[in-house]
Amino acid sequence: MSTSNISGNKREFLEYILTFWSSITWIYGSYILVRSVIYYKGIDVTVGFICFLSMSVGVFLSSLVKDSRILNAIPFLQASLQFLLCYNNMFEKPFYLMILSATTGAFAPHYLAPLLLETSIENRGRRTAIVVFLSILTILFGYFMTATYGARVFLLACFRLITYPFVKKTSEILEGRPKEREIEYRSRESVLYLSSILIFFFVDILVFQVYLMKYPATLSDLLFWFKYIPASMVIPLIGYVIDTLGRKGAILLTMLGLAFSNIMLTIFPTSIETLITYTLLDGVVWGSLTLIYYFVIWGDLLDGKKFLERYSYVLSILYVTEGASYYIATYLATLPPHQLYLFSSLLIIISIILLWFAQETLPYEIRERRRLYRYIKEARRLKN
Repeated sequence: MSTSNISGNKREFLEYILTFWSSITWIYGSYILVRSVIYYKGIDVTVGFICFLSMSVGVFLSSLVKDSRILNAIPFLQASLQFLLCYNNMFEKPFYLMILSATTGAFAPHYLAPLLLETSIENRGRRTAIVVFLSILTILFGYFMTATYGARVFLLACFRLITYPFVKKTSEILEGRPKEREIEYRSRESVLYLSSILIFFFVDILVFQVYLMKYPATLSDLLFWFKYIPASMVIPLIGYVIDTLGRKGAILLTMLGLAFSNIMLTIFPTSIETLITYTLLDGVVWGSLTLIYYFVIWGDLLDGKKFLERYSYVLSILYVTEGASYYIATYLATLPPHQLYLFSSLLIIISIILLWFAQETLPYEIRERRRLYRYIKEARRLKN
């Protein structure tokens, strides 16, 4: 391969990283910000549910927009809105928090979908993992460097304006190249995988609400870091695993780990050590499933002609489910902890059963070819 081709590939890969790193950092930064305000600032349960519903409506409405000029204006308008909401912590008021939620959802489908269109089924896990890993590290760094939610909103708005030139490229990807998918749309697998993640969402939020209500705020803040740091660290490894061994096996292993930690909570419901262990495992599961369910699986399952439309439906369902889970979990959290943890363990087992009947989305030929490559590499190493 010539030197010019190598340098061209490096430039293309760097542009890919910058483009989607900025988009995902903005989306997940806004999403985690809204989530944190709802959970930590004592927002009314009904208001919290409406905020998640607003996010879902924003996703659905933005999927109907086809004009690239409007799409390119969305990031600038959102950044301007966030600058305004920084004043006197206005974003903590219900009406403005709903607006922030809706704009976060409106941004999501048009700037997440191109990430999947720019990857092939053979490298989707690894390439997506790099971008998601860098994005979560950036978000955690921003949270660590700021002490108030107002400062985080301001920092996020500044980040959006600085990286605006890269984000514009995502609309060009959607307009220019509707790729055919390697695997055509499969409704049965889509329903099974989606049902599994919806159950996980409910369990995750239920347990999260329990320790927010039953433990001091200082411990809850510490558990926030115990969850998201492992989540970021495990993503590159999971990206490699799901491209090598398959998506389904990785999901089943992470779900089994979460089920085990829930059983430990059932046996030792008041142990701080058990709670911390659960949070660490939950972070690993959350990071793994964020990568797989928000990006990789839907890149495998959805076809090119209606990709944006179907991906928008998936995101809308995920946000609505999170809002409903938050609303229901707030009332279930009043039950004795050991009953809740046992209930959540049973739900995870149901999720695992659903996954068991789903087909692997990474084709057998790719997995077999990589297995043979590993054998050949090992044979050469032993020979030398």
